[in-house]
Amino acid sequence: MTISPTPIRWGHYAPDLFDLNTQGTSSLHNVLPRADGYMPFQDFSAMTSALPGPCRGFFFARNAGDLTIFAGTDTNLYILDNTTFAWTKVSLGGGPYAALNSDAQWQFAQFNNIVIAVQENVVPQKYDTTSDTAFANLAGSPPQSKYVSVVNRFLVLSGLTSFPYRVQWSALNDIINWTTLEADSQDLPDGGTVRGVIWKAAPNRGAKLNG
Repeated sequence: MTISPTPIRWGHYAPDLFDLNTQGTSSLHNVLPRADGYMPFQDFSAMTSALPGPCRGFFFARNAGDLTIFAGTDTNLYILDNTTFAWTKVSLGGGPYAALNSDAQWQFAQFNNIVIAVQENVVPQKYDTTSDTAFANLAGSPPQSKYVSVVNRFLVLSGLTSFPYRVQWSALNDIINWTTLEADSQDLPDGGTVRGVIWKAAPNRGAKLNG
């Protein structure tokens, strides 16, 4: 005969109350609320097959309502099959790439249908989610960089391998043009090494760049 354990009735979660003489519970972990109290949080379960090595960067791209999921390991890039949930290597030429530095990760950004992947030891990589089956070098001779972002309609690279204080951007709506039209760079020598760029809209004041 199996005897079911008697459940423990915890008080309402109230971390802001004093510990002395209260009917609440100040700390709860790994539970979910339900009508009569709390229930155990279920263990995580694997959804996809395992990558061949530790994940060193992860990204999902949107394309006409679909998601394309990418991940990087120390030396390769992978795409997830949304049906089988298996990872397929999509590195340039089948890989491997020059290894990531020990403190680095792959960084990703999406520009229209193109996913850009960067790490400082590799030429920026591009993958067209509508047609490509493997990454290729991004054309136009962009600099190698640690970080990538999209600012309005420009592709922006920072943490450049050769110029760590520089931010460099492509021409407007032309991510393979790094030398003419609006393409340019800016050195920031007084604030330390550039460690990324983000763009956000400032209310009633247009756009704002943060480095």
